[in-house]
Amino acid sequence: MSELLDRLLKQEHRIRPEDVRPFNPGELRELQDIVTGAQATSNRVRAMGVLTAVQGARAIPTLTAVLHDRQQDMAARTGAAAQLGYTTVSASKPLAEALTGEADQTVLGSTIGSLARVGDLAALPELDRIARSGEPVAAQAQFAATLLTFRSRQPGHEPARDSYGDPVAPSGQGEGRLLAHGFRRDEAISALNDLRADNYGVALTRDLTVGLDCADQRLLVALDAGITGNRVDLAGHLGAGPLVAGLIGWRSPVDGSY
Repeated sequence: MSELLDRLLKQEHRIRPEDVRPFNPGELRELQDIVTGAQATSNRVRAMGVLTAVQGARAIPTLTAVLHDRQQDMAARTGAAAQLGYTTVSASKPLAEALTGEADQTVLGSTIGSLARVGDLAALPELDRIARSGEPVAAQAQFAATLLTFRSRQPGHEPARDSYGDPVAPSGQGEGRLLAHGFRRDEAISALNDLRADNYGVALTRDLTVGLDCADQRLLVALDAGITGNRVDLAGHLGAGPLVAGLIGWRSPVDGSY
């Protein structure tokens, strides 16, 4: 195994395109052999993340081959499905095709999660079928369908306002008081950069980002400029009226990332 590949496979954090230099043909062949299972290693799923960082959309055929091969083990197929979600919308078709006849709920969940990231409207029929099926991943499929239609500015899959109940139960003791605050420019930029890999199509902008603190919990709420416009009436949206499209990030108490 090349020194570069060995180093990347041992890294604990998610590999990003800016973390790697271009692979030479020999290194790329070795990486693809690990991903497909032609070369045995305990870091196969990790190699899929490296392949996605190195090749981007060009990794779709290799990852698709693993996902669609039901003779492959569940961990490999789940990993391939997850990495397809970090490519481009071109992965939507093979991801949607993988839903048909799939019995493994773990593979289904990973595939649906990736469709939430990169899926297009052609995936809606399969997602709607699963959402109506009563399977354990039905709610996840409904969520993915909502995101797909949101990105395409299509109505019809909005969640009911009461579908998730009351998200914050009052404590009555004062320790659960919710505090809203803005971010300094550098703080906002850093926080939004943490979320960009998983933005689910939400346009993240500093001007429409607010922090929410409750006891020891730190949240970030980024509203989508394309949906809300530049003027947001939070009081109106939190009362009656349409839902606000956006993203909520949770701040890790370990490293401070969102």
